[in-house]
Amino acid sequence: MIRFVNLIAFVVTFVSGLSFFLTRESKYKSVSCREFAELIRQADMQLLDCRTDSEYVAGHIPGSILIDVKRPDFIERVESLLCVGHPVAVYCRGGVRSRRAADTLTQKGFVVFNLDKGIDRWIEEGRETTTE
Repeated sequence: MIRFVNLIAFVVTFVSGLSFFLTRESKYKSVSCREFAELIRQADMQLLDCRTDSEYVAGHIPGSILIDVKRPDFIERVESLLCVGHPVAVYCRGGVRSRRAADTLTQKGFVVFNLDKGIDRWIEEGRETTTE
């Protein structure tokens, strides 16, 4: 009987935790390359590359602004270069750093769209990049 009660308690706890996780609202939206390409065509969209200088120079999405999320002055640079009244499309190499940047940006009041799987996926799909 005790094992059955413990099992029921475990199931209830697990379902409650899973329910919380599945229903919490994301602060930003991760989008596919197709959706991202559509978004960055919008006139008021700000395009942010949050990788390192060397990664950016090797190739980036045309029109993007570089602000390395790992730099200690990331917030200050965001506040000086981006307008909180316009949405931001953010990307990195694989999607990890851009999610970090997206979290920070949403805390600052930005509406943010994250490129799921990053510029690596963008390139795999044959989408445009530049080194200029």
